[in-house]
Amino acid sequence: MKYPMLKNWLEITTINDYEYEVYDYVNDITMNVDRNLISFAERLDGKTDPYTISNLSKSAVNIMLDMLDDLDLIRYSRTVLKDIGSGSLVYSLIFPPKHDKHIKAIARIFNVILLISWLPILIFGIIFVLQSVGSISLSTVSIIAGIILGTLIGAGLHEASHALSCIAYGGTCYEAGLLIRHFLPGAYVMINYDNVKSHLNRMQIDAAGIQMNFLLTGIFCILSRWTSIDAIGDVFIVTALANLLFGLMNILFADILDGFNMLNDLLGVQDTGIFYDIIENKSKLVKDKGITGLGFVVASYILAICQLALPVVIIINVAEVILCFI
Repeated sequence: MKYPMLKNWLEITTINDYEYEVYDYVNDITMNVDRNLISFAERLDGKTDPYTISNLSKSAVNIMLDMLDDLDLIRYSRTVLKDIGSGSLVYSLIFPPKHDKHIKAIARIFNVILLISWLPILIFGIIFVLQSVGSISLSTVSIIAGIILGTLIGAGLHEASHALSCIAYGGTCYEAGLLIRHFLPGAYVMINYDNVKSHLNRMQIDAAGIQMNFLLTGIFCILSRWTSIDAIGDVFIVTALANLLFGLMNILFADILDGFNMLNDLLGVQDTGIFYDIIENKSKLVKDKGITGLGFVVASYILAICQLALPVVIIINVAEVILCFI
């Protein structure tokens, strides 16, 4: 990003002829901003010199930029979040156009295909591989190549599926990019589906990434048996396994994972701290609510255990990668 850019996660609506309402999705802040200032800001795309986009003098442009900077409405870097001490970095790569009719139509078609295809292709692929499981012989090279291929394709399409599903149901995708969380690489999409009221649709948005990983599992299982080159088939087997594990891990009801978000959308819970409050007050809840209260307590304990399972799963995955090189 060579020049300043209006932050793409801002929602801008007209109040009157003189003001706009600006909602900062990331920081959850709403402010009223002068219309002329926003009109200037909307022309900042990160690629155009701000001194060439209007007839304003250099000093006037400097004032505008200072005002936008003070309001925290512009960005000068693709880095959204950086915390080197904890090994975390978020870097933006793609800024999809908002409210594009063609993208929305593509997203709807994609979402329908994903919904009807992931399960039968997964089942067919697994059956296909099990019929010839005795002939599979994996080498170190095929394992490493499969893990790399599975991670790149699986992580990228996982996040793309969240974004397209969100857009299909009327939500917004602000951006997509790469991230490093606790020194582990990955991908991300910044989406907003607060306007999607249906809990089932919200669950589908959260589940889309998992469905894509399972779809890829089935596809690569099928490809592994259809190729005439054994080495490539072995790579595809590991790629399928990597996507299967990635999908299963994301089903966990652990905070930050898709399974946890799906459960929240199913129950209509926004404050995840409520599950820990239930554990602390379990006796009173069971006494007051009976079997219903007991069900909430059991579910809350399962969630608490899953929070502990997440770091264990991450450690196991890292160990598997390291063992490939030993």
